[in-house]
Amino acid sequence: MIYSYFKLAEGSKFFVYNEDKTMVLGAFTPEVSNNPTNEFATNLIQGSTIVLEYYETKTSDGGIIKISEVIHGYIDIFGFNSRALGDAATCNLDANCDVTVLGQNWDNEKRAVCLIIIGGDAGSGCLINNTSQDFTPYILTARHNFFDDNNSGSIPDRNIGTAVFTFHYLRPNCGSGSPTNAQSIAGATLKAQHRPTDVLLVELNSKIPASYDVYFAGWDRASTGATTATGLHHPNADAMKISQARSTATAVSFIVNPFWTDVTQNHWRVTFNDGIVQPGSSGSPLFNQNRRIVGQLHGNQNNICSTNACFCTQTPVGEYGRFDLSWTGGGTNGSRLSNWLAPNLSSPPQTLDGTYSAASISAVSTVCYNGSSVTLYNPPLSIVYWTVDNPNLFTVASSGNPITVTRIGTGTGSAVLSARNGSTSGPVIASTNITACTPVINFNGSPTLVCSTYVQFYVSNAPTSYTWGCSSNLLQDPNNPGKFKSNGVGSGYVFIKNSSNVELARYNVVVGAPEITISGPTSVAVGSSGSFTADIGNNTAIVTQYAWAFHPGSGSGALYDYGNWANVYFYSDGYYQVSCQVKSTCNVWGPWAFRYVNAYSYSPSPPYPNPVSDILNIETGTNAGANGQGANLTYDVRLYDGYGNLLLQQSNRGGMLQFNVSALPDGIYYLHIYDGVSATPEMQQIVVQH
Repeated sequence: MIYSYFKLAEGSKFFVYNEDKTMVLGAFTPEVSNNPTNEFATNLIQGSTIVLEYYETKTSDGGIIKISEVIHGYIDIFGFNSRALGDAATCNLDANCDVTVLGQNWDNEKRAVCLIIIGGDAGSGCLINNTSQDFTPYILTARHNFFDDNNSGSIPDRNIGTAVFTFHYLRPNCGSGSPTNAQSIAGATLKAQHRPTDVLLVELNSKIPASYDVYFAGWDRASTGATTATGLHHPNADAMKISQARSTATAVSFIVNPFWTDVTQNHWRVTFNDGIVQPGSSGSPLFNQNRRIVGQLHGNQNNICSTNACFCTQTPVGEYGRFDLSWTGGGTNGSRLSNWLAPNLSSPPQTLDGTYSAASISAVSTVCYNGSSVTLYNPPLSIVYWTVDNPNLFTVASSGNPITVTRIGTGTGSAVLSARNGSTSGPVIASTNITACTPVINFNGSPTLVCSTYVQFYVSNAPTSYTWGCSSNLLQDPNNPGKFKSNGVGSGYVFIKNSSNVELARYNVVVGAPEITISGPTSVAVGSSGSFTADIGNNTAIVTQYAWAFHPGSGSGALYDYGNWANVYFYSDGYYQVSCQVKSTCNVWGPWAFRYVNAYSYSPSPPYPNPVSDILNIETGTNAGANGQGANLTYDVRLYDGYGNLLLQQSNRGGMLQFNVSALPDGIYYLHIYDGVSATPEMQQIVVQH
């Protein structure tokens, strides 16, 4: 599938899959797939029907996906039909026959070679290293994969921006199995091309993810032929093959057009002892005896074959554009390799070895008691060792790849997990931060209400061994420790603890019916009213009924019930209690909540603040008292606790008094103000709250 405009919105995901979802490409994300050219392509999917699936977030600014071309492969390169995998000649050798047949291991180089899908055609290419060793994804391939032979210009005939580059497309065994680990990147940008050596260098439009585990092949720009040569390639878009010549490569002139004059000894010719090359192998690398690239396949100018059988009978020759001549090419940045593979070097090296992309640790952030598998991508060939800098929270295998890291203990926090080379004290290859997960108790309901029937609680991220417990207003099922029912009303909780009796997690619940609080005034002038509200938090969904009460009751006031609030009128002096309770969906009434109110017949300036934590301000003599003498009286001000004990006392002839209550414990206290005339004091309820 080729897209003429492809731009994914932030936070979006794009998938392509076949009808039964046995092959899925994606998720493609804007971080990986968006590129400056807005061109894109996706690889072939097995089957006759494909599905495109696109997700965007609600806040997205909108993505754009325009399809310009749908390619239908007439060759079953996936091997789902009865024919052989791909369509290469039988005299080819699978790449994983390298050890079986050749006695050599080419695992590194196999991770650099890719199959290139170019519209309805195919070719081969190879990731190549540069002297900065910054993992720039340069692909070396053949010019004729994208340019027609008679095109001597700089504009390709086939779109490089929509080509698909597939790595690890090879059988798992020598002669058997289907590719299962192939990974693709779509789109590239032209960097350099030179017709005489048929060389083309492109840069992938996306960085290669570490999980692809690729290799950047080395190169050699020597002008002498390789003493032995090895090719890795994808003939006829088949799974990767290997070919090897055990004689020295010779320099030859490759002449496609008799009018070309700049072709003298511009190619290396090799005659293979094992394997062959075919169409589709074009652009594949030729490695010398030191496993460095010395050319890329152009073809065989003396080829007479068009069938697989013929390719297996003619002399197996491959002719490769010379890397040393492509190095300087046509003398410009766009026609030579040197500027890209040895940037900013006036004396570049003759050779450069290959390298893996930067090692990285697979994404893992939170680690639980059941452990998490961790992989080091692009590891060294030696054993990988592991350490964690907080052994009280985590345990990890000392060596291996992948390994399992496991959360232990009861603490919280994080640690640094490090992969090391050589030993557990060796240099760090890569590291990542991990956080200890917290056990979580879950309940199937929101808000959480426990009635008289046992309900099941669940725990996740817990250690292997733990026990359940609960508050006193809950009962635990003796046959199922994770089940609980009500044994009272109000707030409750369930918890789990470990074998050392340390609590690991707690979950708060409402038992039977919720506790509430009442908001409203604490002092009201006689003859007026106060509005009081039942505060039930987030428990609205489980409350079915409200009940309000007013004490001391008849003759002193009137209460009007409006459900979750009430209005109360006060007709005489005194201290009153406004109370409320709620009924839940359990059909149970919850505990009473109370609000205490002082109804006064004159208009004193009430003590403030109330509640108070330190200094209580008391004004006296600012209004006429019950006897009408006002500020001419001597006031005796006393503070008592709930048991009638006198705690603080002062007197004045009117004005401001202050009591320091910072040393008193939280609770309700009673302020008595005597004016020296009235038989009974004026009283105020004071709440001390720190």
